[in-house]
Amino acid sequence: APLVAFKQGQYLSDVITGFGGAAPEFKQENALEDVTKLPGFKNQVDGANDPDGKWAALRLRYWCIGYNTKAIKAADLPKTWDDLLTSPALRDGALGIGNRPQLWLLMLRTEKGKEWTEDFTRRFFTTVKPQFRNEGMDAVIAILAAGEIHAALPIPEYNAKVFEQKGAPIDEAFFAPATTGAIIAGISKKAPHPAIASLLMNFVLTPQGQSILNKDNFSPLPNVPGTRTDNPSMSEVTDAAAVPVLERPTVTWFGVGGLDGVQLRFEALGRVASAGKTVR
Repeated sequence: APLVAFKQGQYLSDVITGFGGAAPEFKQENALEDVTKLPGFKNQVDGANDPDGKWAALRLRYWCIGYNTKAIKAADLPKTWDDLLTSPALRDGALGIGNRPQLWLLMLRTEKGKEWTEDFTRRFFTTVKPQFRNEGMDAVIAILAAGEIHAALPIPEYNAKVFEQKGAPIDEAFFAPATTGAIIAGISKKAPHPAIASLLMNFVLTPQGQSILNKDNFSPLPNVPGTRTDNPSMSEVTDAAAVPVLERPTVTWFGVGGLDGVQLRFEALGRVASAGKTVR
């Protein structure tokens, strides 16, 4: 809606967020201001913001594997992505996956390269044989809590924590390297209140703003001093094997757009792997 209004000459928004999938269109229409001039921009994580400075990351979302603690012991979980391929606890439908390869597999390709990723994907579907789930990722967590699947991938760590706090038999684990996603924001090119927009955008990138944003179990930017410890779940993330990635992420946000073909291929592979399984 903000972009449609902008193209029609109606400038309704000051700060815009949640437009990740439409970010290329915002850039094409020159609808965003440069945010690199903001003092808080120095807290940005390499790769999580626009190379041309048109948007910045408000939060980094860490994608993990969630598991049902009644079905799998923490000691039986793999430690790395390569270990995942040989883990008996996750084979033959025990692991449920959503059609979200952009949340983990494309990032692994950035880190590990084309050859490793193609080999991993082939072995993942032919050896691990996960259940391919058609539900949204929030629904997949509920299915995991009910015990219909023993583990699920990818799960946002904050969402797993919410279920755990409600008493669900769910916990999360992180493979090395951890995969992350960025929740982005930008300033409208013709913001009705440009000075206020700049102040707000800068504030949410500071330690004070990040502490407010992340009281609800979202994941803070790791480069902002003091905010990581404000979120109880972050201490568990930093204790995981992904510490080097969180300190200075080597797996960067893969970008936006161009996912349709990847998702269709992933879905086709998933359906083949799930033949004979219950897939909804």
